[in-house]
Amino acid sequence: MKRFKDGLVPRDINKGFYRNIELGKDVVLQRIEIGNQIREMIASHVGLSGTSNTNRETINASINLLSYDNRDVGNGMYGLKASFEWNISEVAWQIEQNVDEFKEMIKIIYDSLEPSVAELRFVAQEDYENGRIADAVDNFSKLSQCCENDFSVFLSLGIISLFHEEDKEKALEYFNKAVEIVESQSDFYTSYALLFKAFVLRNIDRIDEAQKFSRQAVDLSPDFTEALYQNAQYSALLKNTDTAISSLKTIIGIDILYSLKITNEKDFDGIRPHSGGYCRSFVCSNGVCAYYWSSYEM
Repeated sequence: MKRFKDGLVPRDINKGFYRNIELGKDVVLQRIEIGNQIREMIASHVGLSGTSNTNRETINASINLLSYDNRDVGNGMYGLKASFEWNISEVAWQIEQNVDEFKEMIKIIYDSLEPSVAELRFVAQEDYENGRIADAVDNFSKLSQCCENDFSVFLSLGIISLFHEEDKEKALEYFNKAVEIVESQSDFYTSYALLFKAFVLRNIDRIDEAQKFSRQAVDLSPDFTEALYQNAQYSALLKNTDTAISSLKTIIGIDILYSLKITNEKDFDGIRPHSGGYCRSFVCSNGVCAYYWSSYEM
């Protein structure tokens, strides 16, 4: 079984703004802490030092407009939008499993099974969220044998393989299985699983496939901004400039904070000289914060 000596690509996992967002904490507290750190991230990019009190009030008002509330964060990767980073993807998955739509899906699946099977899933998830990874793997593996309709079991096993065992090939097998199961159940969660699959493919230098599957995620869930963003990344790496720029324009229109990611993401460096312009700087005026693009007509 192939192992990767250096684990995950450091720039994809270890970078990012978030600190101390990790499994082992109550999901409500996780949501609050992520929300607080999002606001700090915006403030750090705007820069409050050296400003007058009047400007400080204006900037604070702008930050409040741009920050996500607890309800947004509570919608997992979809609600996090530009504030999603792969280094908090395990916690985002924990949050996702508390979304009403997800819980209803799981309830339907387990209502037709023995109560002991539903209890096993509860125990496995509790093990995972509290960092008992070996126990979680054992229990999720048992579930995979007796409940083949629960895509989340395979997605969890894939995430554990990716982040804890650093075994990308094994993770890819689990993500493939998750996609196979969920595609008849939910377009959104198919998109969700496809993004993990694409992420692994990108990290084993199969970028054309990563682009293909992230595009499928977009087609299934057109308003899923993180799917659009990640597809734009892979398109940029493949020098599909028009496709990447089109996607970036769309997501900036939905969430201006994607501009922070775009300006700091090296994946887009290869297309910047050919794009007619790119995000340059953060400005605040009249209580509204925004990025501007130089020479590129949005």
